[in-house]
Amino acid sequence: MYSAIFYQGHKPKGQEIEISISSFGIKLFRDGNAVENWNFDELKLDPNNEDGHWIISKKEVGASSYLEIKDQQCIDQIKAYLPSQLKRKSTPSKWSTASLLLVFTGVLIAVVGLLYFVFLPKISYAAVALIPKEAETTIGESGLKSMLPSHDEDTLKSRLLQEFFSKLKINSEYKIQMHCHKDQVVNAFALPGGPIVVYDGIIQKMTHYSQLVALLGHEYTHIEKRHSLKSIAQSLASYGLVSLLVGDVSAVVAVIAENVNSIQNLSYSRDFETESDVNALEILKNNKVDPKGMLNLFAILEAEHEGAQIPKFMSTHPMTEDRMSLIQSKMKKMEIEFEENPELESLFCQLIGE
Repeated sequence: MYSAIFYQGHKPKGQEIEISISSFGIKLFRDGNAVENWNFDELKLDPNNEDGHWIISKKEVGASSYLEIKDQQCIDQIKAYLPSQLKRKSTPSKWSTASLLLVFTGVLIAVVGLLYFVFLPKISYAAVALIPKEAETTIGESGLKSMLPSHDEDTLKSRLLQEFFSKLKINSEYKIQMHCHKDQVVNAFALPGGPIVVYDGIIQKMTHYSQLVALLGHEYTHIEKRHSLKSIAQSLASYGLVSLLVGDVSAVVAVIAENVNSIQNLSYSRDFETESDVNALEILKNNKVDPKGMLNLFAILEAEHEGAQIPKFMSTHPMTEDRMSLIQSKMKKMEIEFEENPELESLFCQLIGE
């Protein structure tokens, strides 16, 4: 038995578990009880894996589960089993009709699996690249109307948020629109094309405007890098493949628009979250705002996570120790000069009611 850390999209905080390795895959144990079996053929190795630190992920609908393994002996055992497991699949002992059929079925399953987990996301991203920004804006506006009815919006705080964002040195081809939801849920999300919805619940947890800059910078990056659109497209990748093959981009746009509400339940990938964190840190630096605002925002979310309920924000923006460690590492390497910004401070105080 080996120790590992388990992460899951809708339960993003790392959980210490035990695992055992066999020729068939990895078995997960919690409190001495087996809870899951992961077959090798449904797993994906992180391309950045190195000795002493491996990430192994398992794809699921709408979320991603993965293990972080730091036990070198465990890593060596996985390395030893992987090739033999593949070899057994491709080398049957008897070439009977039944064996040939079994081999054919296995190859077909492998091809379908490769198509679904490797090529479909890339094809869905290719489909996103063909969507005009005007169509993306329409998708976002449509989603905003259904996810934020006018009676749920705090128009005064929306205007304050918009003015706050306008004070930041950010250039974008998108028209970024700020909206404040009256709900006290600790949450924020970005929609394709420009809308950013910030819940009053997360604003009221903040103590300094640098935390709000970090949050808005993070959400802005999801829009600028089209993460929201890509996440929806990937969840509908099979349809996107068919439509893209026949050149029907308008059909892809229509299906994404119909499913834009799902963005509140989709979990951003680790790559998307890391990219948004790093860019938010750059925004803090470029605006001479204290970069500790990013770490303090993480601390707020972590404190909420320790409560009875997992914050909605963290269910769609998985928080891991790796993300916090990366930002801390980046901060140490960056030469950052920051100063107090009276305009941002004043707008922030109005937002929190001071």
